[in-house]
Amino acid sequence: LHPKNQRLLARFISELVKAKVNVFITTHSDYLIREFNSLILMQYPQDHIPKIKEKFGYAEYEKLNSELINAYITEPVENSDRLLFNLKKLDVNPLNGIAIQSFDDQILEMNLLQNSIMYGED
Repeated sequence: LHPKNQRLLARFISELVKAKVNVFITTHSDYLIREFNSLILMQYPQDHIPKIKEKFGYAEYEKLNSELINAYITEPVENSDRLLFNLKKLDVNPLNGIAIQSFDDQILEMNLLQNSIMYGED
């Protein structure tokens, strides 16, 4: 899906979750995860949040309670003679959203690479 549609899909899935529909998804999409994070972070009561919602076109009802979300990542099992993975539960909270360090690391690396190519930065 186009990135805009991935973000819209995340908002739709969020509404399903809030309607008490159990949703199970797997994704490698940073757009989905970041949109979920934005919806989660909107529940945090800070004075600037209403202005941000208005600026970016979010309604009050779109905020997502982090307690409704369970997120997991797979990690390879060390020292196994077979290709095995464990599920690791991720922390989901209103201050940080869903923290997936492997996504963030890759985005940072790609940004550094492109800046290096474009601007000759080391």
